[in-house]
Amino acid sequence: MEFLRNSGIDIYRVNDIGLAGRPDEEVMERAYSEGRVVLTHDGDFGQLAIQARKALVGILYCRPGHLPAAETASVLDSAFQADPEVEPPFIMVVSHSGAGTSIRLKRL
Repeated sequence: MEFLRNSGIDIYRVNDIGLAGRPDEEVMERAYSEGRVVLTHDGDFGQLAIQARKALVGILYCRPGHLPAAETASVLDSAFQADPEVEPPFIMVVSHSGAGTSIRLKRL
């Protein structure tokens, strides 16, 4: 998270705002109302956006889930360096494997 803050990104964790353990729908509603992108390792957010048609600014889904913070920062750094053209609403899937980092972007 410090990597993102040091990159000038205004970010907070669900723990910081009392949403830890709350339903994903609640997290998405809060993010949307504040004009924020959800950064997650949980594919459920994409399902909410596509199947349930929940309003959103964007979802940045990092795969595989549960990477150590340093690896997540490296994956996100690779994604930011690719400088994809992103316009809300969107879902961006950033995948990391031994072969490198790949980015898929879906505009909704």
